Amino acid sequence: MWTGSQARRRLSVAKAAAVVFLLYLAGARVNAQEVGGSISGRVLDATGARVVGAEVTAIHTDTGSPQQTVTGEEGVYAFPNLPTGAHEISASHAGFRKALQKGLELHVSDRLGK
Repeated sequence: MWTGSQARRRLSVAKAAAVVFLLYLAGARVNAQEVGGSISGRVLDATGARVVGAEVTAIHTDTGSPQQTVTGEEGVYAFPNLPTGAHEISASHAGFRKALQKGLELHVSDRLGK
């Protein structure tokens, strides 16, 4: 038979294990509910130099719903949470002609890009 302090210690360990297990299940549930995907890339000029500050738009072609972002110091853009379906990506910057990529099909958990 356990003394009072031993029983409390075992109960504390059991509670801690239950909390860790519940957090694990919560994390698994969040990942299981992912319903979209992501598209990322880099905007480069004709010489291969990065284009900083380019405006990039992702349009969900089924709904016409746009999302916008701007490229960072490396010319990189990211749309981390887009709905599934067909998308178009366009990029524009003063002094450059607009670039357009059509026909990007995004499925659940897809990570399109570089």
